[in-house]
Amino acid sequence: MGNIIQFALDNPKKISFLSFQPVSFTGRDEDITDERRFAQRYTLSHMAHDIKKQVGIGEPERDWFPISFMSTFSGRADLIHGPAAEWGQLSCGCHQLRHRHGAHDRQGNQGDGTRNRPS
Repeated sequence: MGNIIQFALDNPKKISFLSFQPVSFTGRDEDITDERRFAQRYTLSHMAHDIKKQVGIGEPERDWFPISFMSTFSGRADLIHGPAAEWGQLSCGCHQLRHRHGAHDRQGNQGDGTRNRPS
């Protein structure tokens, strides 16, 4: 993990973003014991602590979050910058971000789905 991150840090013009995707055991498999499942579990918090140990950067409790949480940050930025902003939301997920009631998206749509029309 640390070598991958160090490589990205050493090549910022070629690598702008890293995303680590989790692996999970799903479904029924009687051959996978609870002990094996627990032993092979590697969570985001495990990764954050390993990166701190291996590369010496970041604070695990402060700097790491699931990539799907990015839509929370970008949605807030959209609300702050308003509908006239040149660039819009970055979102990683299968759910559309819901705007707060009264907020407008880039096309002038209100958060309740109605079009903002002049009176």
